[in-house]
Amino acid sequence: MGKRIAYTEFPGTEVGVPKEYHLALQYVLKQRGGWQAWWAPAEVDHLEIELNFRHRKRAGVVVRRIEPKGLPPHILASLTRFPDTVWPVDDRIELARSDLAVLLQRVAERMGLDAPPELPPRGEIAAYIRALR
Repeated sequence: MGKRIAYTEFPGTEVGVPKEYHLALQYVLKQRGGWQAWWAPAEVDHLEIELNFRHRKRAGVVVRRIEPKGLPPHILASLTRFPDTVWPVDDRIELARSDLAVLLQRVAERMGLDAPPELPPRGEIAAYIRALR
């Protein structure tokens, strides 16, 4: 099957999250330039990044190894943030970049990998969001 990086967003989790923040997260996760090379030395093949903006008791980043019955082990990296912590922030694009940077750094630390690749610059993300309007 080979190395794989994917992301999951629970249906409806974007409800209540500022659109700019949500679109910035999606854009960065869809780009993933250089992520395969970064993930290649990992001891497991699959990295699943999970976005959740509700349905949890605690906000933050959690990185854990999952070994589902009958499936190969993988790493689940979860980003949970409550919408009311995003609304007061002026630069929601930079908040999204920062949240993903923290998540990827935690994955790198947990897996003994090099620093994660650079994320797209703020200006590139902002241009993408402007083009959607």
